[in-house]
Amino acid sequence: MKIGNIEITEEDYKALAGLFLEGSKRLNVPKNKKDKIGIVIALKTEESDDRKKLETELVSELNRYLLDSGENSKFYVYSFSENLSKKINSQEDAKKLLIRSRGHLILHGNVVRRKIGGEDNYVFKLHGLVRHKPIKKIIQQQFEKEFSELLPKKIQFLMSDEGIYFELTKDWIGFVVKYITGIAAFVSGDIRLSEKLYRELDQDLKNTIYPDSISVIQVIRTRLPFRILEILSIYMASFYFTYIKSRNIEDLLKSKKLIKEIKIIDENNYGAKLQNSIICFLEGDIGSAINELSDINNNTDITWRYNLGFLYAYKGDIPNALENYKKTFYRNIDGNVYLDTEVFMSDFIEKEPDKIQLYFFRGLLNYKIKEDYELAKNDFEIFKEKGGYNKFSDLKELNEKYLSEIKLN
Repeated sequence: MKIGNIEITEEDYKALAGLFLEGSKRLNVPKNKKDKIGIVIALKTEESDDRKKLETELVSELNRYLLDSGENSKFYVYSFSENLSKKINSQEDAKKLLIRSRGHLILHGNVVRRKIGGEDNYVFKLHGLVRHKPIKKIIQQQFEKEFSELLPKKIQFLMSDEGIYFELTKDWIGFVVKYITGIAAFVSGDIRLSEKLYRELDQDLKNTIYPDSISVIQVIRTRLPFRILEILSIYMASFYFTYIKSRNIEDLLKSKKLIKEIKIIDENNYGAKLQNSIICFLEGDIGSAINELSDINNNTDITWRYNLGFLYAYKGDIPNALENYKKTFYRNIDGNVYLDTEVFMSDFIEKEPDKIQLYFFRGLLNYKIKEDYELAKNDFEIFKEKGGYNKFSDLKELNEKYLSEIKLN
């Protein structure tokens, strides 16, 4: 066959087809397995022996690390060919290939041999990138910042110490992978997987002896409790919302163990104090409920003021109840907070009708917060009719003042 003046033989066709097939193999992008969290290793080296060592130490050993931790069934660790790895010269290149490979996390970089101070050294440069479900930009920026901090741009060590340092590097990368994958699972909504990874990593770190020079491990060790705290806080909140729907105290009591663990990590955790205060109150320990809130000084969220105001009102401590509620007036807050407080009050008005002061304070919320004058008027009048002026004389003037103001509206 001729193309122009060039004669193409059957042997030429076979040779061209072979070259095309070989080229496609070299640039073929390996694919992640179905339903796996794909972790790609894409490293460039100057020596083929170094590449073989890296693949053995990082791919095989990382798989073994995940297998030992019981997570091998969820992960698939695989590597790009040397030719494909050489195509990665930027994070954008890495992202494109990661998407093509259907992976979730890629570790890319290179290892070179250099003479430093007259001695042979390995210089290990590593970068990472994670693909995850869409998340808010501010979370994404923090996520990427944390990943870059845990993958410093350069590690340098003597070739004579390569056995020790390759082992440490393998462990270190394994820790980073599990930590970062835990964050990715968290922001993507897989809380259970995130917790499992964090718990296992916590145990891994407790069993690890490492030199002070591996600062990344220390960084993970420092940050990990607060990642676990994020998980615990979500579980704690879920018990609260279940309780709000069911009004069954047993649903809320399930969070007691979580609260203890949260306080070990963060003794003054705001959410834990709020929830534990409610539990103490429902268990009949009003003093402990008040103590949980009395040392809070949070001006950003004033939910604690509502809760503390209710506790003082229930106790009959009118001055402290008024002081806390007045500090909530004209402050922006999630409407569910005062609605929850109103429902809480209504529950205890029904359960304990002798707590007539709660009519006044429910009226106060309806008047000053909800601006529902009809409901407020009804509560203030019930308080008056039930003998509130005799039992709580210090509220008489204020109750009459609010009733007069409502009439003008």
